[in-house]
Amino acid sequence: MGNIIAATSSIGIPLFNHLVTIPYIFHPQRWGGIPWKEPNFILLSLITMIFNVVCLMLIGTISGLMTTKQKCRKTNLLKSIKRSLWVAVGYIIGNMVMMLLPFIKSPLLVLSLWMPYAGWIIHGICVSLFVLLFGSIGNSKLRNEVC
Repeated sequence: MGNIIAATSSIGIPLFNHLVTIPYIFHPQRWGGIPWKEPNFILLSLITMIFNVVCLMLIGTISGLMTTKQKCRKTNLLKSIKRSLWVAVGYIIGNMVMMLLPFIKSPLLVLSLWMPYAGWIIHGICVSLFVLLFGSIGNSKLRNEVC
C-alpha cells in the first residue's frame, strides 16, 4: 500500500512544486523588491529537483513505516529514512529514462491533448512506474532488516 502511495504522489509532486513551491520561494518580494533578476534555468532546475526528491523521500519514509508496521508490527525510523533513498533513486532514474527516450510517452501525449497539464501528468505516470519498482525494492530490503 505504501508503494502505491509513493508512486501516485510522484505524479503530482513535480507539478505542485513547479506551480506553487518554487514561485513562492522565488517571489520578487522575498528578495528585495521589483528590481529583481530571475534565476537561471540550471539553478531553477536544480532547486526543483531537490524539492521533488525531498518530498518523495518523506513519502518514501512513510511508505516504509507503513510496510513494516503492516508486516511485523515493528518500526524503525532511521532504517526507513535510509531505505527511502530507493524512492528517490527511482525518481531520478525515471527522469533520466524519460529524458533519453521521450518517444515512450508520445502516444499517451497524443491521446491526452484535451487534458490540462497533460505533459506533466503523462511524464509523472511514466516516472511513477520507476518509483513503484524501486520503492518496492527498498521496502522489501527494509522488511528484511526490521522483521
